[in-house]
Amino acid sequence: MYVCLLILDPRDKMQGFKRNSGRGGGTLYFGSDVTEAFLARNNLQLLIRSHEVAMQGYQVLHNNTCITVFSAPN
Repeated sequence: MYVCLLILDPRDKMQGFKRNSGRGGGTLYFGSDVTEAFLARNNLQLLIRSHEVAMQGYQVLHNNTCITVFSAPN
């Protein structure tokens, strides 16, 4: 199974996938096990993503292996 993690939202303290009913459109949350498997399968060390609001401008999750960067005007 192939999943585009860039359109999904990472969450700490969960495993696997879970429906993200707050966003609609069939989006999902994903846990640290999903990040770990994706990085291992693709021989990567870090997943950097955007698309989700991060109030501090960025958010680091999943044992420092998944970083969300948020940029917007103002």
